[in-house]
Amino acid sequence: MNDQIFWEIIDFLDWQKDKTEDILQKAVQILAEYSEMQIKEFAEILARKLFALDGLIYAEKIDLPFSVDDFLYVRCYAISQGKKYYEHILQNPQEIENKTFGSLRLLPAKAYQLKTGQKWNYQTQFSYETYSNAQAWGEDSAFSLLDMMLIN
Repeated sequence: MNDQIFWEIIDFLDWQKDKTEDILQKAVQILAEYSEMQIKEFAEILARKLFALDGLIYAEKIDLPFSVDDFLYVRCYAISQGKKYYEHILQNPQEIENKTFGSLRLLPAKAYQLKTGQKWNYQTQFSYETYSNAQAWGEDSAFSLLDMMLIN
């Protein structure tokens, strides 16, 4: 699995559908055609990309009240919109949209289960949970976020 294939799979998200399961369906099916190892590699790439967007510079643009889960789902949305949008947001954090698609993080698990019939039990090297990227939050991140919430 490489970055190019990752983005090709992301491009199979069907935004013409209404239900989350339907949006994910084709991407899940395509990813399930890959090996178990490649599905795990997809999960690693996804986790690294979510980690890269985990920082105060992005969180400042999110509507309040701030929620760690909602911020994760906003980051999922940024990736779900494809490579061009994701790279644009990396360069222009002020333009991150306050839209969510948290189900993206389930794509590898669904593909793995479709392929193997087994439950996904894999932990990525990078955590994608909010506040995992300590460097991007800075030393005073807890204060900065609280300050941001009070000012806005």
